[in-house]
Amino acid sequence: MPALAAVRWDPHLKAFYEALLARHKRKLQALIAVARKLLHAIYGIFGSQTPYDGSKLFPHLLTI
Repeated sequence: MPALAAVRWDPHLKAFYEALLARHKRKLQALIAVARKLLHAIYGIFGSQTPYDGSKLFPHLLTI
C-alpha cells in the first residue's frame, strides 16, 4: 500500500498521519486519509507538471 510507504518515509505525510491518530482516528481511517491526500497531490502534480513538495500540501503541520 503506497500510503504505508509514504507515512514511513515522508515527514510531512507522517506528521499528517500522526495528527489524525492524535485526534482519535483509527489507524485504517488515518491511512485512507493519507492515501486520499496522496492521490489528490498526484493528480495536481500531473495537471500542473510541477515536482512534489510536501511543504505545500501541509503548511500548517510541519515546518522543516
